[in-house]
Parts: sequence; C-alpha cells; structure tokens
Amino acid sequence: MKISLGLTTSMPVRSSIKYAKLAEKNGYHRIWVGEDILSREIFSYLSVICLNTEDIKIGCGVTSPYVRTIPIIASGFAGIQELSCNRFTLGIGVGGIPEIKKMTGKTPTQVADVIWETVFLLNKIFKGEKVSYDGVKACVTDFKLNLSKDFVPPKIYLGVRGPRLMALAGEIADGVIFSGAKDYLKHSLRILDSSAKESRRNPKDITRVLWNGFLIEKDREDRTGRRDRRIAKIMVATIVSSLPGHAIDYLDKDSKDRELILKIKKEFLKDHKKASAIVTDDLIDQFCISGSVDEITDAIREYGKLGFDEFVIGPPYGRDPGKVIESFGGRGDYTTGGS
Repeated sequence: MKISLGLTTSMPVRSSIKYAKLAEKNGYHRIWVGEDILSREIFSYLSVICLNTEDIKIGCGVTSPYVRTIPIIASGFAGIQELSCNRFTLGIGVGGIPEIKKMTGKTPTQVADVIWETVFLLNKIFKGEKVSYDGVKACVTDFKLNLSKDFVPPKIYLGVRGPRLMALAGEIADGVIFSGAKDYLKHSLRILDSSAKESRRNPKDITRVLWNGFLIEKDREDRTGRRDRRIAKIMVATIVSSLPGHAIDYLDKDSKDRELILKIKKEFLKDHKKASAIVTDDLIDQFCISGSVDEITDAIREYGKLGFDEFVIGPPYGRDPGKVIESFGGRGDYTTGGS
C-alpha cells in the first residue's frame, strides 16, 4: 500500500507548495490534486506543483469533460506531462454534479458514453495521432498535438462511483480513484474485478486509489475536538451531496443512513451549513477516515487487505498539517495485500 498526498485547487497555492515539498521529502508515492472547478484553475495549479518538486509522481484527480473540450484537456495536460518530465497521471471523471450545474447550467447526461469517448480520444491524441470525431459530446476535426520526442503518454485513471462507470473502468482505465462508504467500496471492487476479467484484463494491472474523507482528531469532547467534528461534518456533507443515485440505492431502503443521505443532498442545494449540521458520527465513520495516527494506520491496513494499492492523505489534515504529513511519511508497507 503506497501513501500519497491529497491537495485541492481550493487550497491556497503557497500552502500546497509547502505540503508538496514535505510529502516528497518524506517519501510519499504521489501528489494528487483534486480540481475544484469553482476555485483555482487546474493547469496553473499543477504547473506550480510540478516546478516545486523533482521526483514525486503528480496526479490530477479528477478533471471533468463536462467543463472542457477534448483539445483543451489534451493540450493542457500534455503540457503538464512535459513540465513534470513524465511524472503525471491524468484522472478523468464527471466531477461534482452541483458544481457542474453552477458552472454550465446543465446536469451531466449520457455519462458512460462521455467518459468512454474522452478516454478513447485522449489515448489517441497522447500517442501523437491526428483525430477527427463527432460523438456524444466530443467533436474534433483533424486535431493533432505537436509532442516532444521524449513525451510519454500519461496513464489515465477514472474517478467513478456508479456500477456502470466502475464496469467501464474495468474495461479501459489504467487505474481507479475510489471514494464512498466502506460497504459500497467492497461492492465497487467486485464490479471492477469482474469487468476486467470479462475484458480479458488482469484486475491487478488496474491501480486502485482510495481517496476518502480524512481527518486527524484527538479528543472529540474538548473544544478543538468539537471543531474537528465540524470540519468532518462539512467534508462528509460535501461528499454525500455528489453521491450518484445508484450509490444510494445500494443501501437498504429502510436504512437510516439512506434516509439521512437523501435529506443531506436536498439540504445541501439550499444551505450547505444546515446540511453539514445534520451529519451524524455514524455517517462520518462511513465516509471519512478519522481518528489518531494509530487508528488511521489500522484503517489503512484494513483497506489494503480489501485490495487497494494507494491511500491518499487529506485534505484536511488536522490541526498541524506538517506534523500529520510527516507522521505518515515513509510508511509504504501497511499490508502485504497492496503494491
């Protein structure tokens, strides 16, 4: 099980530079940068991280084809791959539905087809091919990138949750970025493995990255502990707000968690503070890996035994981000089940 660092474009750039350098110094496998489309722009953000690190792998987790055209995605991330000296991994996914609706005024449709054609076209473009295509969403005519002779096509991971998209990942993805409740993660791993085998692929060739909510916390009863809980509630409410219907339908119809998740999704659209206020400790435990360093270490081992290869630390990180990042540095062997 490899340990990686998570950043998002909603974080101040200078803080992320500091954390990225610390992660590289402490032997982390990769730095993942999640794109918040209502915050800073991903290409500039990744460029800064690339220029302030030397050897650590860099990943985008994820960018959405619903907010950019294929040529923009291809040219932007080809530049990042060259800038990073071929250290880059591209994560593709639908992204947060509420945020996409705010930015585009539309709800994503025909998701599986759009993700498929995005990966199909990017693989061709990154190989230096000239592409013409008129599909569900993508439309390009005689598009070709001028790539350097040292360019290596980046691996493409999918950040997906629904069963249909997870099955698609088993067919076409180099890796998958997972998130969600623990029981649903087990279900998703089974879908991925089954789909890979049906496509005559070795499931072990698909890297499984777990990026769930994360928070170091100590005493839940003292003042700072209660603040940590509030942070966790906000984080879980944000995660739940973008859960696809099939992830919710997987829960028993009489489940209290299912009823609560539906209520949080509804409230989040109106007032995210009210939505986070009704998040329970049980829901935090389902969607967020929290506790002391030792408790989280134990949780990482358990996820490694389930079949995950890479675990992403943060954000948020707790009261002392630097100390938290250092605490998990150099711990590459949480379980013999990962690689």
